[in-house]
Amino acid sequence: MIYTVVVILSVVITLLIKKLAIKDHPNERSLHSIAVPTGGGLSIVIAFYVGLTFMYFSGDIPENLFLALLAGILLAGVSFVDDNIELSPKLRFFTQFLTIMIAFYFLDVFSSYMWLQSLFFLLSALWLINLYNFLDGIDGYAGSEAIYVSLAAFILYHDSLFIVIALAVGGFLLFNWQKASIFMGDVGSTFLGFVFAVMAIHHYEDTSDLFIWFILLGLFIFDATMTLLRRTLQKEKLSMAHKKHAFQRAVQSGFSHQKIVLIAMGINVICFIPLWFFKESSYMFFFFVCYNVFLYVLLKTIDKMKNFT
Repeated sequence: MIYTVVVILSVVITLLIKKLAIKDHPNERSLHSIAVPTGGGLSIVIAFYVGLTFMYFSGDIPENLFLALLAGILLAGVSFVDDNIELSPKLRFFTQFLTIMIAFYFLDVFSSYMWLQSLFFLLSALWLINLYNFLDGIDGYAGSEAIYVSLAAFILYHDSLFIVIALAVGGFLLFNWQKASIFMGDVGSTFLGFVFAVMAIHHYEDTSDLFIWFILLGLFIFDATMTLLRRTLQKEKLSMAHKKHAFQRAVQSGFSHQKIVLIAMGINVICFIPLWFFKESSYMFFFFVCYNVFLYVLLKTIDKMKNFT
């Protein structure tokens, strides 16, 4: 029952936002040529929290996880405002930091782990929120990745909350597929990065779980991190808008948004098969290394189609 409600809410709210939202006009970072309504990710947020609340009062999720995820309301609220009225980077970063700190408090991160490990979790969560926002640049990409990660995590961890995430995103994705009639906006992309960070820490038991999440989100993490490193080495101003991510350059080389998304999801599904077999074995690190070597080869292939300039 709740699954049906989540999907319907996501669809209905997305339709309402399409009529009311301010349109996102093309800029230096855009890969679209016409103004499209943005902020559609609000439907994901609302649908998710309805599902989350139902599961909590049904006794399906622990109180600490419920409270940790509620912290995302702060992030979603500020991000939604930013989608309509551009806010300062400092305010956005402070909101992200505060949201994570609140979530970490309820997850007992600082009392459960050594300070170095807690710092790693903090930096990783901040990076995941931002990189998910960076990779929301073509129709259907961020939404499809969220559905894949959620369903894959459900198979691995048997947590029904991942189904709620997938369905909340699915209702929105119906309108975000090429050609998108609405964009997710920061309210959706940063929120998804936050939710995945919280869920990863909630299910963390040992380093194998860390590798699992690095592989599940590998396409996004690798592309965003390598692009940042390469821009840094070229001494570029990192705050300057750009279109240098691998998926952006693939579009510039002639691939359609839909084709890139389908290829990316195909890679995800194929790589999930060995992940399933290695998830509890000593070969997890070896597979993690091999996967990143594969992503590097893929990156160099895209470089040949469209230079990193």
